[in-house]
Amino acid sequence: MPNPQRGSPKQPQQSPQWPLFVYTQPQDIHIARIAREGGSSIDSTRSYGGFHAPYASRIMRMDQCFGAFVDFLHDARLWDDSIVILTADHGDSLGEGGRWGHAYTIYPEVIRIPLIVHVPQQFLNGRVIDLNRLAFSTDLTPTLYDLLGHELTETSPLFGRSLLPLRGQTQTPKTGLIVSSYGPVFGWLSHQGRSLFIADAINYREESFRIPLEGPAVAEEVTDDVHRSGRAAIKEATRMLDTYYRVPLRR
Repeated sequence: MPNPQRGSPKQPQQSPQWPLFVYTQPQDIHIARIAREGGSSIDSTRSYGGFHAPYASRIMRMDQCFGAFVDFLHDARLWDDSIVILTADHGDSLGEGGRWGHAYTIYPEVIRIPLIVHVPQQFLNGRVIDLNRLAFSTDLTPTLYDLLGHELTETSPLFGRSLLPLRGQTQTPKTGLIVSSYGPVFGWLSHQGRSLFIADAINYREESFRIPLEGPAVAEEVTDDVHRSGRAAIKEATRMLDTYYRVPLRR
């Protein structure tokens, strides 16, 4: 990724005549990496308006780098022909409710990640844009395939779907199952991503959150209905995973 201190990279003499795919996953904005670097801000002269300075300072640096990349696309006259996606693999708890990190948790601040997509107008004709729909990172690859004219052959609800379907295109409902990468902590998203039920098999507890469109999530009581419906949904989704991957059921 370009270094904002050195300016944009040198422009090519002419636009390439073949498609390019560029992917990068910087590790700078990661709570474990920040801890290894001493847990301090990289620019202590700035104020970050109440945000966690060690994290916010690195976000600012990454924003500058990404901005330089976008400037390069404009200067090289590639912007109007480029699909650009900015997202993250996960978030981090930065003190919400006394929580830090992400390893064995799937709290709202961990699963609610940024997703900014630039799509040129020529790819949008006849497509439906719904900014309020529930989106998963697994939807990104199907979206790219769909926009580039490739048919999606895997239609299981366990897998992603195009975020920009053609008008009238049938969309298979996607499950709301979320699982921690590091241990048996399961979550179920419902109500278009506005509700999260967590079944934590490490700490043997259940939690429930309401996730508004804007602002922080709010912890709610785990009622009997929430307990029953959340567990049933997680059980059914894991059964589908077992069946798909042919995992033998345990008695």
